[in-house]
Order: sequence, then structure tokens, then C-alpha cells
Amino acid sequence: MFIDSHCHLDRLNLKPYGDDFDRFVRETHQAEISHMLCVAINLMDYPAMRALIDPYPGISVSVGIHPNEETADEADENELLSLAADGDYSRIGR
Repeated sequence: MFIDSHCHLDRLNLKPYGDDFDRFVRETHQAEISHMLCVAINLMDYPAMRALIDPYPGISVSVGIHPNEETADEADENELLSLAADGDYSRIGR
């Protein structure tokens, strides 16, 4: 079994999977990928990313802001910790 330790599942081109995220997840398991860590890059897209991956126990999430994405409107450390308290997180970053 393999683990994908850094992926952006909310930014996938799903056309090869018939635009079906569930099919993508099934095929990754068939390819012996047992777990994936979906890495957040900003807070604007975070709710949609979280909604996408929450139904899948084999996918963990990180909450954070990529340095290339950081703006004055982004969260401070307290907001990141607050978001992290609302889920099963592997990583927190800024």
C-alpha cells in the first residue's frame, strides 16, 4: 500500500474519471493508494475542499495557507487553530 502525503484533490482534473470524484477515489484504492493527505492552500477554497473529502475516511486534510496564496485578508494563527479544532487534521500550516 502507498500513501500520497501531499495532494490537492480539490484541484484535480476529473475528466479521465468521467468528472466523478467517487470513481477517482475507488481507482486510487485499486491502485493500492491507501491514504491521501489533501493540503489546503487558502481559506477561500477550504469549505468546498472539506465538503469534497469529508465522506472519505482514507483522506486526511491539512488546514493552512500557502505562502503564494497569503493575503492580508487571510487568517491568523488563531483562526487556523479554530478550523483545525473542527475536524480530524493531520497538519496545520501557514
